[in-house]
Amino acid sequence: MSQIGKSTRLSNIFRDKKHLVIVAMDHAPVVGPVHGLEKPFNLVDNLSVLKPNAFMFHRGILKGTYKFLNKYNVPFLLKMTTTTAKGPLPDKTTLVDTIEDAVKFGASGVAIRFFMGPKYEHDMLKDLGFLARESDKWGMPLFVMAYPEGFENNYDVNLVKHVSRIAAELGADIVKTYYTGSMETFKEVIETCPVPVVMAGGPKLDDFSKFLSLVKDVLKAGAIGVMIGRNVWQSDDPSEALKHIEEVVWNYEVQK
Repeated sequence: MSQIGKSTRLSNIFRDKKHLVIVAMDHAPVVGPVHGLEKPFNLVDNLSVLKPNAFMFHRGILKGTYKFLNKYNVPFLLKMTTTTAKGPLPDKTTLVDTIEDAVKFGASGVAIRFFMGPKYEHDMLKDLGFLARESDKWGMPLFVMAYPEGFENNYDVNLVKHVSRIAAELGADIVKTYYTGSMETFKEVIETCPVPVVMAGGPKLDDFSKFLSLVKDVLKAGAIGVMIGRNVWQSDDPSEALKHIEEVVWNYEVQK
């Protein structure tokens, strides 16, 4: 019966779309209330009217935004892990929530960050395996944000292929990972990952048109969408930025 729950929740996220636009808002515990995230409740209020496939954030943000999500019928992913850039182990994430609470809150999925490479990688592997089992048990889709960390080039295609495969092998339903710099290399990542892949939006680009071109290349490579934070809410007009991204992603079939 748990598979019914996963299918239902994934259907809530996709709605009638074949590709995903997810707004990520989990940055503040790591780096603080950076530009664009000073007033997260207002941000969700303003962006919900555009009905992205989902938002992704921690439980504290949900407390002040669920009324907007309910009003516009927008799903959310509950972020399950975090760390802080100021602490002694910034590259070691910690579980901070439970699948049971995600179910109670009405989440349509959960998200965990996993780093391949740091000294404490084995602890994060344990957390990933545990959360994958719990997600299967409760019928909750699991998004794994899988990144190489500590290497000379964290965007190297072989490293991104490896970490994406780890996430898939351990139970991810959808993998979010770094763009490797070209459509050809990112296609390699997607072709060797047994589950669907979405691209991490990354740092804000000064040239928004260049970012939209990058999104198009990601879709051409075979990704099912994007999970974007800074290139939306650090824009001069976050609503306008999200609107343009949605147009590119949701209309991709027409553009092929």
